[in-house]
Amino acid sequence: MTTVPSSHATRGGVGGGVRWAWTTGTIRLVLLGIVALGTFIVRDYEEAEQGYLLAFYCFGFASAVGYLVAVGRGGPVPPLLPWAQVLVDFGVIAATVSFTGGPQSHFAFLFVISILEAGILLGLWQGFVVATLSVGMMAVLNAIAPAQPVMGRAPEVAYEVSWLTVWYGFLVQTLAYYLTAAISGYWNQQLTRLQKFQREILDNMNNGFLIADLNGAVTVLNKAAERILNFS
Repeated sequence: MTTVPSSHATRGGVGGGVRWAWTTGTIRLVLLGIVALGTFIVRDYEEAEQGYLLAFYCFGFASAVGYLVAVGRGGPVPPLLPWAQVLVDFGVIAATVSFTGGPQSHFAFLFVISILEAGILLGLWQGFVVATLSVGMMAVLNAIAPAQPVMGRAPEVAYEVSWLTVWYGFLVQTLAYYLTAAISGYWNQQLTRLQKFQREILDNMNNGFLIADLNGAVTVLNKAAERILNFS
């Protein structure tokens, strides 16, 4: 069996951090592809803006692939890497919403996904940071985007959306964003507590405990296993 230094293995609770990071990174890549495809199918943007959207999506794809490569190398995931991915995703979503109708964009709901990503992967206050960025972005778009005529039930009938309706919708979005941040951050805290509880159980065992991957590399071990194997 091949072993690795303890600094490259998870001490205590059952690991899976790399597997979890790889799974979320793959999901992000798939979602980015779906959003990009949907944007170019719906085509709610000006022709002159297509190049900017392509640049944002290419940057997002490159960032997502780079994240998967970094995770695939093994070892602990650098703490700044998830932060970078969350901010890149927020930037891509903000650009998509801005270029495809602003507050009336079909893709405005994607801010909720960005907040969920931050809350679950990073934590409670990080989720609130992204929620605040999303609220600020929507406030700017509501302030600068003119009210668009909305078609009535009859095709020939259209009416202007009043400012009261616009800002009431913004208030509802704000509440939804912060509620999403609170729920996702709460689940992050619960998972962190569960992992801490698992670590405490394993580290208080008198017997050595370790988990190895299919290549024989140790990924999880407790304190007793460190003493037995002379890991420093």
